[in-house]
Amino acid sequence: MKNNKNFTVEVDEAYKEKETISGGGRGALWMNYGGAVCCTVCEENCHYPCTLAWYAKHCEVMKDGRCTSCYRKCPVSDHVKEQWIYVSKTRKVQKTFKDMKKKYEENKTESENKSSLLENLKKEREELQNNKDQLLEDSFNHVVTLEQIALKH
Repeated sequence: MKNNKNFTVEVDEAYKEKETISGGGRGALWMNYGGAVCCTVCEENCHYPCTLAWYAKHCEVMKDGRCTSCYRKCPVSDHVKEQWIYVSKTRKVQKTFKDMKKKYEENKTESENKSSLLENLKKEREELQNNKDQLLEDSFNHVVTLEQIALKH
């Protein structure tokens, strides 16, 4: 047991790396400016290739100062338009049993939190659906009443 106390195992770990892309440039006014709009917080490629916008804030994926593409719907200020994109890669790393257990516990906690959030959203959706159904029923009854009033006159 003492020999295996610091037992390590080699695992694949995902990471993201910036990779240069070709094309684009700031030429004449009538030429498109190529590149990619990327979120520096989520490390995602929000719009690639982005040929019409000169700056990230002008990109078509931006609405009301937020990105409609990236995971966290980050503000425009967290985005850049550059000549690189994020590429997902894997590498072999050595992990100890403690490291793997810690990662497992973190993922388990995060999963439970997301499950709880999902349950709350489902309940809220059901309540909103019931409310909508009730309002629809009320409006139908009002229309019927108005038709009856119109027929009397």
